[in-house]
Amino acid sequence: MTAKMYLSTLSNFLTIKSDILMKLASKKKRNDYLFIFTLAIIILLIYFLNLHGNYWITGWDNLHPEFNYTANIKRAAFASWQEYQGLGLPAGHGHATELSREILLYIIDLFSPSYLIRKLYIALTLLLGAIGIYQLVSGTLKSKYFFQQYIAFFCALLYLVHLATVQIYFLPYEAFLAHYGFYPWLLYALEKFLDKPSKKNSLFLLIVNFFASWQFYIPTLFFVYLLVICVISLIQITRKRNLNTLKILLKSIFIILTANLYWLLNFVYYIYNNINSQIESYLNYLYSQDTYIQNLMYGTIENTTLLKGYLFNYFDFSLDGNVSLLLANWSKHTQSTAFQLIGYTLFTISIVGVYYSIKKKRNLAYVILYVLFFSLLCIKTVPFDFLDRFLRSSALFNQVFRTPFTKFANSLLIFEIIMIAISLNFLIQGLLNKLPLIIDRRSIRIFLLLFPIVLLFIYSLPIWQGNLISKSMKQEIPKEYLELFDYFKTHNKNRGRIMNLPQFQADGWNQYAWGYNGSGFLWYGIEASILDRAFDVWNRSNEAYYWELSDAIYSKDYKKFDEIINKYHISWIIVDNNIRAYGSSKSLYITTINEILSHQSNIIKEKQFGQIEIYQVKSQSANIIGINGDLMNIQPFYDLAYHDEAYSDYKTYYSSTDAQIDVYYPFRTLFSGEKQENREFEIKEENERIIFSSVLPSVAKEVSLILPGKEPLVNYDSDYKQESYPIDVFFDDSLIHSTTTNFSTKPDSKIKLTVSVPKTFGKLSYHYSIEDIKKIESENCNRINKGVFFKNNINDYYIELESTHSNNCIMLPLDNLIHNSGYLIEFKSRNIKGKPLQFSIYNNTSKKNDIFTLLSSGENINKFILPPKSNDGIGYVMNLDNISLDDSTTINQFGEVNIYPIPFNFVKKIKIIYSKNKTNSYLSANYIDIGNSYFSYLINDFNADNLVLFQSYNEGWVAYSFSNPNIFNKIFPFVGGKKLLNHVKINNWANGWIVRSEERSVDEVASNSNIIIIFWPQYLQFIGYICIIAHSIYLLAKKHNP
Repeated sequence: MTAKMYLSTLSNFLTIKSDILMKLASKKKRNDYLFIFTLAIIILLIYFLNLHGNYWITGWDNLHPEFNYTANIKRAAFASWQEYQGLGLPAGHGHATELSREILLYIIDLFSPSYLIRKLYIALTLLLGAIGIYQLVSGTLKSKYFFQQYIAFFCALLYLVHLATVQIYFLPYEAFLAHYGFYPWLLYALEKFLDKPSKKNSLFLLIVNFFASWQFYIPTLFFVYLLVICVISLIQITRKRNLNTLKILLKSIFIILTANLYWLLNFVYYIYNNINSQIESYLNYLYSQDTYIQNLMYGTIENTTLLKGYLFNYFDFSLDGNVSLLLANWSKHTQSTAFQLIGYTLFTISIVGVYYSIKKKRNLAYVILYVLFFSLLCIKTVPFDFLDRFLRSSALFNQVFRTPFTKFANSLLIFEIIMIAISLNFLIQGLLNKLPLIIDRRSIRIFLLLFPIVLLFIYSLPIWQGNLISKSMKQEIPKEYLELFDYFKTHNKNRGRIMNLPQFQADGWNQYAWGYNGSGFLWYGIEASILDRAFDVWNRSNEAYYWELSDAIYSKDYKKFDEIINKYHISWIIVDNNIRAYGSSKSLYITTINEILSHQSNIIKEKQFGQIEIYQVKSQSANIIGINGDLMNIQPFYDLAYHDEAYSDYKTYYSSTDAQIDVYYPFRTLFSGEKQENREFEIKEENERIIFSSVLPSVAKEVSLILPGKEPLVNYDSDYKQESYPIDVFFDDSLIHSTTTNFSTKPDSKIKLTVSVPKTFGKLSYHYSIEDIKKIESENCNRINKGVFFKNNINDYYIELESTHSNNCIMLPLDNLIHNSGYLIEFKSRNIKGKPLQFSIYNNTSKKNDIFTLLSSGENINKFILPPKSNDGIGYVMNLDNISLDDSTTINQFGEVNIYPIPFNFVKKIKIIYSKNKTNSYLSANYIDIGNSYFSYLINDFNADNLVLFQSYNEGWVAYSFSNPNIFNKIFPFVGGKKLLNHVKINNWANGWIVRSEERSVDEVASNSNIIIIFWPQYLQFIGYICIIAHSIYLLAKKHNP
């Protein structure tokens, strides 16, 4: 054959092949559209079966920007400081990620009723997730044939109806829904970029990661994503081992970080400055271990292969006392033979995919990730539990990943589906190659198309019966709440802080008469900050407010309540009579709340919407104030207390270790309602006496020791015989005889102040000996877990409680203890195995727990102080609860219990005066919220000595003074402004600056009378926005790589 003929033949062959390939590509694209359209139709059907109706999806943890788009979009745009969360706090979630999502929801809301918004978002994430899996599997298989496209379609269907998907959507939370919807796209975009790092794929990777950041509202999901990226990168480098691969990987990581900097930088600031508030929070201390144990219960290999998680052990508690499994329908369905057969078959198919991938050395990163996430969920099975036990040696990991199922289940599902796809591709290809040509392949195709769909229908039957989402989430929100939102849009433009009542429990989880059950929703409709318990875990100042408020209400103390209104700068009060208590309705103390409000002359009832009452505090000043004169420097700082004696005595004060102390309260807090090791006071027992002691700060000057008027050791009423006992106070071993005593101190001296109180034995004391406790029967006080429990009398010193999948409670009646006295409760305990004892003191009058906490691990001498409450109450019950939530055994021991009255108020009010009283007066400051932005304030013509910002203290707040700031100064005050250095804590929670001091003359202050306050981490978010915009412009302007 001549060269000319050869070239002509080759040209004809290539033309024919090109035509065939174009036809195949066109057919493949048509099939893709067909399958995606089918997925959309199926999701539409799921919507009508599960979400159709004129109701809201609300409850549990929820986000509701549709209640007030303006406020919520603004919060996301300036997300570094979350003003609305109680007293304000730095962003502990990825709040900035909500910006683009909320703008999209706002646009949708223009064309649909607001109650549809969450429903449409749910449907959108289902569609995104299903199409994402279709694209990811197609890309992984590099689909050329119809059966490979069908495998991708089957995998998309499986992702849509899988049991793990049900557990994500049953109690929908926006971040987890975004995680479900965008996770496959993240992997698909990364896969495309690593395969071909073109301009188009770079932009695609950036855009997908930006919108996928919605899921990082829960930042721990980002660390899961980083883990995936690290494994994929490691495998890529190991396999290819060249510089170009490393460059491509670094580019991809750079793009991913660029897309996330706008929220990530603020979160890094939070981790660095505020993470201890989250780790040490009361609620996390109480319940983190329980949450993990419930996840551990489902960490068996059987549950992990089915991806069955801890929600199957959750219960619905209705107000009428009924208890039912949260996933009752699904629990019954998952026990069926058909479900288990299909579930275990799917897992087996995935294992074939793992085998094939290892054999062919393909998709090894996905194999490793599949095994890794399987191990992170299979935490109750050897050897998979090794990784979990190793990671939980870190307290931080233990805290933020206390619910591994919510963080890792979606990852495991995706990588299992990829292995299923690889396995099916291998099996079907082998089957088709071996089939004789005489068999009708169209029949096989129809069988392969329909049979798996039928199986998935059987597998997911409750979805088609309307059980994708809990019926408890489908509620009609009363119009009075929407009217409340509208009212505050026009009547609280200065964003005055709001106290919401009742607040009868620390966990902030409320149930409403109209059906809502969850963490709350008012703040999504009201722009101003609301002092709700939902925010306590992010800021200890919020928690401190709760304990002080609870003490004031349940002590029926009008004066304390008024002080809390002023100390925490509260402008409005909302009383919601729709809130219900799980136990006794008396614990709400609604009648007492109404009595307290009626006795406050400066609190006026402004409006009522149905069962919601609105009160306004008439005397409240602006959010930023000036104070003339010298403020008292009062110490020590404290974490939690029942009452702030310093505020009672001096009103506004400051605390700083960089200035001379004016007043020192040695026993400023006698709070013991949380961890025993966190007690902020020293107490011991010697020779039948109770000893309170405190080491005073050393100052070279004369000081005055001020004792409150000597009160009887116990308060009493007509039913009790009056008895007085001596209270001895020692100042550096010198017995004090008068209420005011002057002493001289030296700089290096360590002076100890001691208060000695005799132990009393009578009606106001209790002594439960081991013999007494032996006579009291323990019981299982858990209505759900019906395991075994024992009370063992092991010796003359300890009683042992043992539980397996049960609670073992022992209740000690304290019927004679009157409530207007304080008490010391003392007993020994040993934590032998499992969870430490849960300790509580139940108030017979208020029907709530005055103390509710966990004892420490190991062996301890526990000392709890029970503060005085109302004058008309009597009787408590002490409860020790030995809890085992699973089939592991919990063993604790405790010894005899002693309870003694103590002069609580006397001890707390003792103070040391280092300087005479200072006088001051309050001035309203003329301030502007720059750009209405939450993070920047301009105060014009400020002429006071001290400046106060009523946001919780944080070092990120900085102030600069100017003579005449221009626009540039207002935007960047740290350029050209004079920083105010004396940043102090006001009233133990707020920000303050000593403007006029020895370092700043009167003339200097007058010449720089304009002050700008900023929360500087907000600029980190702006830097993130600039990086995204700059990178996008760079990629768009970049020439196309051929």
